[in-house]
Amino acid sequence: MHPIDTYIQSLRDTMKGADPVLVQDAVFDATEHLTGALDELLKKSPQSDPIVLAREAIARYGSPEEIASAYGKSATPITAAPAPSRSLLGRFFGVIADKRAWGALLYLLISLGTGIFYFTWVVTGASLSLGLMVLVIGLPFLGVFLLSVRGIALFEGRLVEWLLGSRMPRHPIIDGTKKGWWEQFKGWISDRYTWSAMGFFVLMLPLGVIYFSLMVTFMSTSAALVAAPFVYSILHHEVIQIHHLGYVVEPWVYYLLPLVGIILFFSTLHLAKALGRLQAFTAKAMLVKG
Repeated sequence: MHPIDTYIQSLRDTMKGADPVLVQDAVFDATEHLTGALDELLKKSPQSDPIVLAREAIARYGSPEEIASAYGKSATPITAAPAPSRSLLGRFFGVIADKRAWGALLYLLISLGTGIFYFTWVVTGASLSLGLMVLVIGLPFLGVFLLSVRGIALFEGRLVEWLLGSRMPRHPIIDGTKKGWWEQFKGWISDRYTWSAMGFFVLMLPLGVIYFSLMVTFMSTSAALVAAPFVYSILHHEVIQIHHLGYVVEPWVYYLLPLVGIILFFSTLHLAKALGRLQAFTAKAMLVKG
């Protein structure tokens, strides 16, 4: 086995049990640095044994234990969680100052658009790849499609980290020890991560529909309840009714509806935060190479 491959495997073994996100970034950085350093050494000493030069590059980079320790120290939370309030009311209404709740709300609202895009990209790309397989451009097209899947997975990971506050990989998964497109292509085909990412993109369509529907329904209902007494005062007639059954709310009840709307608004933020944690867990399980 090549010394760089051996080093990468040793690094994985050393970081066994650590956050898979940190392992993925550590492996990417090590592979990129060592292959780059080996290329530089080969340019300076083209007659030297590549194995010896690879070991020299590894010695300069540091031992797997040192690298694992450095990445372990960098594992800090993305955003500090607000200090919990002692009172139940404080925790309930304090969510309005929680950045993660607002970030999760934004993520859930845009998830319909991203889910449609991801689903369309995977279905269209996979269909075209299979259809073009009988032609000369079939394999190159499939390779570009698989590479795009990894790029989109990296983009989604950045969204999860920015909006949901969960640490995600900051580098793509590219094996620099495999030279040539054919070796890379075979690696993408056999890598479970490729299919896991595609499964995540397909799953994002129904999840996006659910997330978007819940957030829009609850937020619009909350706004309607808060605005109900103002609408009633302006129109001077009831605005809540059941078709042919007549009015079901007395006029004085309208002035209590804003309280219900405010409670629903804060409850929606809590729900968004909980769904954000669930989505971050799903993304980390399917978009991180274990």
